[in-house]
Amino acid sequence: MTTTVQAYLDRAFNAIENSSVHDGIKSAAIRVQAEVKCLWNTRIRRCAGYARLRKMEIHLNREMFFRVDEREQYDTVSHELAHLIDYKVRLTSKHDYLWRNIHRTMGGSGSRCFSGIAIKRNAVKRYHILDNRDNKTYTVKSRFYNKHIVPLLNTRFKLLEVKVLERDREFQKISA
Repeated sequence: MTTTVQAYLDRAFNAIENSSVHDGIKSAAIRVQAEVKCLWNTRIRRCAGYARLRKMEIHLNREMFFRVDEREQYDTVSHELAHLIDYKVRLTSKHDYLWRNIHRTMGGSGSRCFSGIAIKRNAVKRYHILDNRDNKTYTVKSRFYNKHIVPLLNTRFKLLEVKVLERDREFQKISA
């Protein structure tokens, strides 16, 4: 985990320690601080992060995390941390009044949704192929077209190019 995320965790724990919240929340925060682990998860697609309550883990989406400003990054880390603290207090965590109070105490917005941009991790590949029988060019989304492996295993088709939508949203052409 990067030093940025660790700094956000320390900032959130200091905010709870210096606040006037209930002692049960403070003691839960101390227990969470000793156990919490932050991990990058490359499989997350639709959210900025999530908390695994029983394992005391925060999983963050690296692609979304570094595409937003510092305020949104801190809000994401404090959001998931609020879930862990809420879980230690009452063995459940929802986006209700207690969770919102914990999140706002740490300096978060208290909102349940990520306001950053949505990123599609696995971009769609477009395969441009040439049919040698009738010299027509087709654009398909998959190498498996009409139950044939298009690029090299079937002599009827010839792969012309592959367009891949990269993470920086630009097209890159690869000739075959």
